[in-house]
Amino acid sequence: NVRKYILNIVAHKEEADSFMWSKHFVDNDIKNYTSVKTGLCNKNIVVFGKTASGTELKTLVNDSFKKVKSFGANATMATDGKTIYVADVNVIYSSSDATNWKTISTNVKSVLGVCGKEMFAISNANKLVMSLNNGNSWTNENIDDDARYIPSSDINFISTSTESNSDIKRAFLIGNSSADSKKAEVWSKIVEDNTEK
Repeated sequence: NVRKYILNIVAHKEEADSFMWSKHFVDNDIKNYTSVKTGLCNKNIVVFGKTASGTELKTLVNDSFKKVKSFGANATMATDGKTIYVADVNVIYSSSDATNWKTISTNVKSVLGVCGKEMFAISNANKLVMSLNNGNSWTNENIDDDARYIPSSDINFISTSTESNSDIKRAFLIGNSSADSKKAEVWSKIVEDNTEK
C-alpha cells in the first residue's frame, strides 16, 4: 500500500530566537482619539476612544478597524474579554459581538472594569459601586481609607490572578483623584473568582 501525504512547510521569517514589532496598518481615525481603551470581545479586538464630537467604538475586521457605534462625550467602556460594557448617560450598553446591543437603565456614570464575576463602576453619587449581575443592580463598595482619593479621572483598570491561587484575582484602579490631582492613586481589591469552573 502506498499512502500520499500533503506537507505544509511554514518558514520562520525572522532570525532564530528573535521577535520584532512590525507595522501592521494605520487607522486615520484612531490616531485622533484621546483616552483610548482597548480590549477583547470574544475574539474581536475593540478600540474605544474620545473624538471631537463624542466617543466611538471600533472593531478589527480583516486588518482594518470598522466603526461600530458612537456614544456621548462622557461614555466609558469596560470588557471582560467576552462582553463589552459601555456606560453613557444612565444607560449601560452591552454586547458579546460588538454588533447586537442590550441596554440597561442604571445610576452609574462610568464603568471601570470587570474582575471575575464583579463589575465595577462610579455611580452618579460619585461612589465606587459593584454589580454581580452585569450592571442590572449595584451596591456600594466597602472602602477602608478616605474615599476622596479613589481615582476619578484618567482611570485605568486591570485584573490579574494571584500567584498563589488562580481563583483569587486582584483588581486594580489607577488614576487621578479629585482630592489630589498631582499624583496617581492606585487602589486594589481581592476578588474570589469561581466563574471559570
